Amino acid sequence: MTLSFIKLPIITFTFFIFITLIISCNSNTESKAIEPKIILLTTYPLEIKQPSGITFNHNYSMFWIIDGNEQRIYKVDLNGNKLSRLAYKGEDLEGIFYSRSDSTLWVVEEETREVIHLDLNGFVISRHNTNISGTTNNGLEGIVLDESNNIYVLNEKDPSQVIALDENFNISHQFGLPFADDLSDMDYNPITKNFFIVSDESKAIYIWKPGDGLLSQFSLPFTKTEGITINPTENKIVIVNDSLDTMYEYELITNAE
Repeated sequence: MTLSFIKLPIITFTFFIFITLIISCNSNTESKAIEPKIILLTTYPLEIKQPSGITFNHNYSMFWIIDGNEQRIYKVDLNGNKLSRLAYKGEDLEGIFYSRSDSTLWVVEEETREVIHLDLNGFVISRHNTNISGTTNNGLEGIVLDESNNIYVLNEKDPSQVIALDENFNISHQFGLPFADDLSDMDYNPITKNFFIVSDESKAIYIWKPGDGLLSQFSLPFTKTEGITINPTENKIVIVNDSLDTMYEYELITNAE
């Protein structure tokens, strides 16, 4: 018996190989996709006691950190060493944010629910009462300004909220964040327009966006994380722990290598 073979036309065979390669490439691309995660890079002991807020400067070469024990703000290098102390002395200082639009600092007083605008020497530019109500020890914990200089503050719990303020520092919008037991601090990424929020009691970092809700969540191995700041140009997250007096630097991995 003579066996016969069907000969595919060259064009058909070439097309078949082309389609196969496309499917293979797509499959490989999908297999490399990963969920966002954080990797601990290094830790730094702090001379500052009970750090309760942290913010980068304009070029991410240093920090301002709140000393919760002294109720003072310190300029700190990237290794956690004190450089200088600012003039302002608080009563119940919590969040701090550096504004790149005018090179100033914004802080919040938890108990009085005040928003205070400072120059870089720590002298008061203005003070503003808010109409935010709540229990004494569960007040304001963080503050950020977006790229349009809209002000957002963070309420710790009862309820846990991000609160947008209008030009008169009254509440313009309230965003409930029920996924955390409490809220300790936040920072803002002007590139992605995401908020980075940390929770002491839930031992977690959250990426959240108004309208989109919770985008990502990362577990931490300890409670008492009270401050967070980000370097979006290098995908770095830096947090400070209130009870351990330590600063932790993480890298945010958002896609496959």
